[in-house]
Amino acid sequence: EGTTQHVARVYADAQLALLPGGREAIVAEIEVSHVYRAYGDLFRIDLTTGRKARLTYGARASAPDVSPDGETLVFVQADGGHSILCLAPLADPSRIETPVDLGPETQVWTPRFSPDGQSIVFAGMAAGRRDIFLYERATRRVARLTDDRALDGAPTFSEGLRAGTEVFH
Repeated sequence: EGTTQHVARVYADAQLALLPGGREAIVAEIEVSHVYRAYGDLFRIDLTTGRKARLTYGARASAPDVSPDGETLVFVQADGGHSILCLAPLADPSRIETPVDLGPETQVWTPRFSPDGQSIVFAGMAAGRRDIFLYERATRRVARLTDDRALDGAPTFSEGLRAGTEVFH
């Protein structure tokens, strides 16, 4: 609406996902622990009051998104030499589930829910290629949508007239 308002202080590289309704957000940002360690964790920010609540502790979390019904978080978790796709209920983010692990020495990035919340699209590096993958929550099936030499990344579902029927990156 053309106005700027200071809500809360977050680190410059913090990643944000709005909850349905737009009054709250989930933020992934780096927190220092025990002086020499830094971990990515998830926080919930009330965009009206600026109140910030920590959701995870040492989770190594990044790239959050919130399901359209506002009940589930998806995010990337660093796990040793690779990263995995994780889900957690917003009501209890400590109940982290790992529905997608592409294997040793693989990476996943930027998961995004479909408009109906039934699928998650994400970028992944497996077998030496960075491609787009689709995870179907009901069947727990992972499909590789692209398989080429391009460095595919940051996929999202279409909006508007054909909402959820196309994936862009």
